[in-house]
Amino acid sequence: MGGASHFLLNSIAKMRTRIRKIRERQGLTQAQLAAKLGVGWQTVQRAETKGTGLNLEKLGRYAIALGVPLAELLTDREEGEGPSDRAASRPFPADVPVMGSAAGAAIDDTALIIDQEAPIAWVQRPPGISLARDVYALHVVNNSMAPRYMEGELIYVSRARQARPGDHVIILISNYEGAPQQAYVKNLVRIGDDWVVAAQYNPPANVEYRRNTVAAIHRILTLKELFGL
Repeated sequence: MGGASHFLLNSIAKMRTRIRKIRERQGLTQAQLAAKLGVGWQTVQRAETKGTGLNLEKLGRYAIALGVPLAELLTDREEGEGPSDRAASRPFPADVPVMGSAAGAAIDDTALIIDQEAPIAWVQRPPGISLARDVYALHVVNNSMAPRYMEGELIYVSRARQARPGDHVIILISNYEGAPQQAYVKNLVRIGDDWVVAAQYNPPANVEYRRNTVAAIHRILTLKELFGL
């Protein structure tokens, strides 16, 4: 990671050019790419013209939105220069289900997994989870987990990987049998016999959920996990 970060700091001009070329190659406008990222089109414009905000984590988000390996945004190789570039240009399969939205706030009626049996969309599968069949995606509602997760951001979630205190998680709440499950983005603090305690960032607060209403706790996958870094 240290080497990649050093390379990134010295190559912002190349990174912004790579984003623009790949976007144009895919026939996407800045507004369309921005919609995939969950940001305004001006954010993409600034990234492509000035390199604004292009740290390693943000590049990972661009790679997911463009459906290309992170390595393609970190390479100097132009398309057509060799087999390794052709392999890097191969898009990810769009087979990860988007199950709805998840709120960061403690109370939000829009924080629903819409239908766990019928996805609302399908998105690309990053290479780090190429073999995982226990993953789904959600869009973040509101900015109560900012700056870690912003409104509109797409997050990837694992049903199978164990969540521990300190992990960012999706907490699924079901208040009564047959009720729609509410999904909340949180930082897990602890799991007790009677309460699950989790934190939000904006404003800073701890939130308690009755243990008997918690249907599941699923771990949000990190950028390192998504790209196998």
